[in-house]
Amino acid sequence: MTGVLLQEDTDGVRVLTLNRPGARNALSTPLVEALHAALLAADAQDQVRVLVLTGADQTTLGPALAAEREIAARHVPDWAGLEQRRVEVMARNRAQIRSEQEN
Repeated sequence: MTGVLLQEDTDGVRVLTLNRPGARNALSTPLVEALHAALLAADAQDQVRVLVLTGADQTTLGPALAAEREIAARHVPDWAGLEQRRVEVMARNRAQIRSEQEN
């Protein structure tokens, strides 16, 4: 992946790097969409066991991450759809854990 979101895989660990250092990695519509796609892809791949989210342009003061969304972004992501997906993933993970405990 290139552009606003970088991806690196090593031994079951996927590192996603927000790559907008000029905006202190603030969430924009393209970044949210890329992050959403990357999270869905990671969820679908059994070999990804750990997911690390970080920001580009690490400084001596710590990671360059902004807590706020860019005001300039006009498109609002489908937060309800993302929440529904999160609930489905959590339910599937709980069922898998229960199944493993029973065996």
